[in-house]
This record gives sequence, structure tokens and C-alpha cells, in this order.
Amino acid sequence: MKSSPRSPSVLIARRVEKPVQTQNAAIAQPGLSGNALMPAKKAIRPKLERYQSVEQRRARLKTLKDAELAAESANVAEPPSFDTDILHRTIALLGGPELLGTVSGPSGPHEMILRGLPRPALECLLGGSAVLSRSAALETAIGISLRTFQRSKANPAGRLSAEQSGRIWSFAHILALAIEVFGTRDSAERWLEQPAMGLDRQRPIDLLATVAGARIVEDFLGRLAYGVYT
Repeated sequence: MKSSPRSPSVLIARRVEKPVQTQNAAIAQPGLSGNALMPAKKAIRPKLERYQSVEQRRARLKTLKDAELAAESANVAEPPSFDTDILHRTIALLGGPELLGTVSGPSGPHEMILRGLPRPALECLLGGSAVLSRSAALETAIGISLRTFQRSKANPAGRLSAEQSGRIWSFAHILALAIEVFGTRDSAERWLEQPAMGLDRQRPIDLLATVAGARIVEDFLGRLAYGVYT
């Protein structure tokens, strides 16, 4: 027996009924909707954390800027840094500002060396030095013979060459570092003449014969100054 054909209104009603039942089933299972939202929440969370970290950095920068402005308005002077102390000591070893003039800015020593140190600066450096009073040590440390030193004393109005000035400044700077580490000039100069364990048992003054060796001694003294012994 043939089934009777269904009317168009019945077919439309059944097609509409299925989506409604699917929606009702989803509503009837509350956990399903929460699970469906989890991937979206995970995707949003990193963006939210990045936004918060950016806002925190901005807040910290604003706090630092406000502190700097407050310090400037109150004319609060910053304490001298370790490098500034060493610079002042180096200048003092070479005769002080009275002889060298004002050394200002990071490029101040560079410009002064290019002009050439006044000849009396070498005499000031050697005047209180037990190490450099010996001819061999003098030539090794700063590349100047005793005869050249005697000629510079005879002509105090002149200036040393840029190369000579660079070697003298380098030695004075390393001596200033050593005085900072060992306390006195005598102790610093004794250290320069003794083999050092941290320098492969070489004498620091022998390493000063080259730019690379002087850098090694300077770095080693810097580590000692900050308590780093390895």
C-alpha cells in the first residue's frame, strides 16, 4: 500500500524543528557552552597579560621620570661614581687640574691626550714613584727612556707627543686603580712588580708594554675592586 504524499507544510515544520531541538539540547547541557568558550579564554589571556605588562612598564617609567624631575628641581647631587673617583685620582697623579686644566665629559681625556700632556706631568708622575725611578721599568711601563725624561725636564714649556701622552695616561690610570684596590701608592707599586696569580704569574708592569697587556691588567684590577677574584 502506497503511503500518502506528505504536504509541503509538514516538511517545512520538520526542517525547522531539527535546529530548534539542537539548540535546546545545547541549552540543556550547561557544561557544553563553558567548554566551548575555553579556547577563546585561552587565546585572550596572553593578550591581556601582555597589555598588563605594558601598562606596568609605563607606570614604572613614569615613576622613574617623576623621581628624576623631583631630584633636578631639588638640586640633589648624585654621589660620585667609581669611575669618577679613578679619573680624579689619575689627574692628581699627573699634576692635578692646576697643570692639566679642566677635564670634562667622557671624551675629556681623549682630547687632552691628542693635544699632548704638558711635560711637567711626567715629572709629577715620576716624582713619587719608586718603580719608575728605575730606567728599565720606566721604559717598559710608559715607553720613555731615562734620557728622554731628562730632556723633558730641561724643556718644561713643551708638550709630550700624543703617543707618549697615551702611554703615560694609561700607566697613571692603572696606578690609580691599583691604589684604590691596595690602599696606598707604595702597596700598589709593589703589586705592579710582583707576579700575580690572576695574570698567569706575570708581573703587571711587564704587561704594560703593550696596549693589550695594559687592558688585561686594567680589567683584572677592576674585578678586584668589585670583589670578583676569578
